[in-house]
Amino acid sequence: MLTVKRWYYEKENAQNQWDRNEISEETYNNRTRYALERIYLEGNKQDKEAAMRMAKAHGYYDFNPKKK
Repeated sequence: MLTVKRWYYEKENAQNQWDRNEISEETYNNRTRYALERIYLEGNKQDKEAAMRMAKAHGYYDFNPKKK
């Protein structure tokens, strides 16, 4: 299991690769959304709020992660 800190790193890594045109938009969206979901599910209250703000900033207005 990865830590919340690692998921923040994964989200940042996807952003950097997108900025350098190394990954497609679909790949970027999938990786970012999944990282935000993991931050929300594994983090504390502050992480959950941050994940919701980041999701909204990325245009994921249907963002509502649930444990499976």
